[in-house]
Amino acid sequence: MNPAAIHLLETNPNKINWEYLSCNPAAIHLLEANQDKIDWEWLSENPAIFILDYKKLHKELIANKLTKIEMQLDQSQRQNNQLHQALVAKEQQLLDQDELVKQLLTALDMKNKSIFQSIFGM
Repeated sequence: MNPAAIHLLETNPNKINWEYLSCNPAAIHLLEANQDKIDWEWLSENPAIFILDYKKLHKELIANKLTKIEMQLDQSQRQNNQLHQALVAKEQQLLDQDELVKQLLTALDMKNKSIFQSIFGM
């Protein structure tokens, strides 16, 4: 399985051991030209039979990362919306309490005036 010896096999095809050659990554061109002699079991061990599209893999990796970022952003936006709604509700609650305090102070002030008038006859 010496990739550097392929040129010797090309000049002496009658001496080729097709079983071993079938798993030699440097011999793909010989195997393609002699498909009837391929040992298919050994060929499955040959890493050169797989062609990887690195551009496609890179695009898919980037697309997956973008999808993950978009999902995280959506989740953050939902959490922000929930927090905003909670703050608005709390603000309204405080405004309602403030209004109630004003009403109580007004009532207390009127009661105090009434008491003051009854004491001092004014």
